[in-house]
Amino acid sequence: MRIRFSLLSAAVVVVALFTAAPAFAQDEVRGDFSVGYSVMRDSDLSATFPAGFLFAITGDVNKNIRIIGEFGGNYKVMDVPGARVRLGVTTYQGGIRFLPVGDTTIRPFVQFLAGGARLTGTVLGVFGANDAASGLAIQPGGGVEWRLSRLLDARTQVDYRSVRSNGETTGEYRVAFSVAIPFGRR
Repeated sequence: MRIRFSLLSAAVVVVALFTAAPAFAQDEVRGDFSVGYSVMRDSDLSATFPAGFLFAITGDVNKNIRIIGEFGGNYKVMDVPGARVRLGVTTYQGGIRFLPVGDTTIRPFVQFLAGGARLTGTVLGVFGANDAASGLAIQPGGGVEWRLSRLLDARTQVDYRSVRSNGETTGEYRVAFSVAIPFGRR
């Protein structure tokens, strides 16, 4: 009986949240600024980078196309034989996001970003023991964004990033969760 009541309560809360929020088409904006957390998996190292962030700004070209600028980073400290190493991937990219037009609270999207990436490695506790390389990053992805209120949106996305640096290509998967503040209401 208690489980049934909990499930019913959760269902009521979910329905209330999604029906009370305004639909995207009813409340058009010209863009948004978002900040979020990301986790990345480097397939070449078979390592997960749990500490990550992203900042993005978007501007509407029309109701279903947005231009994006994104800056983000993912970091990890690893133990290797004889040392502790701090690894980092920082990206600065631009691109385009496609969203369907519709009178809905939840909208899926696909996007394509390209730009630069900075790969760093530092041996902790050893002065001057670091290395860095820059390269080209290409990042297709997709996700879902939904309206939480008139002043706040949420976004979940999954991306695959390919970074070409020093003649080698690395593959990275990223999952990100962010909140967005819309601006330029029409």
